[in-house]
Amino acid sequence: MNYIKQLYSGRINRKNYALGLLFAIVAFGLLFTILIFWGTFLHGVLTIILYITFITFVFSLHVRQLHDRGDSGWGALFLLIPIFNLVFFALLLFEKGEEKENEFGNIVPRDAKFFDVIFKR
Repeated sequence: MNYIKQLYSGRINRKNYALGLLFAIVAFGLLFTILIFWGTFLHGVLTIILYITFITFVFSLHVRQLHDRGDSGWGALFLLIPIFNLVFFALLLFEKGEEKENEFGNIVPRDAKFFDVIFKR
């Protein structure tokens, strides 16, 4: 549980945000494809677990990107509103974050490793 709280804290820059979304789509897409062809009793249970993991991970990326802009993570709930979510997602993807320390933490260094930033290692 502590790892989940840690996953939603701090900041993430635009590059790592975009790469994190791409990583999530590819990785979870491959896992879903494997589950489709597996087709056993556990298929339904594993699919639910995978969906929850995917949603938790991607939502944490949105929250940390909002933190980078100096906004509250609760703003990620705007992504649940149809049509508006496309505009909001574009803002998250293209609007630059604050270039100074804010209440959510320090700036992510440019030379930070992708997986260290994404998985908060």
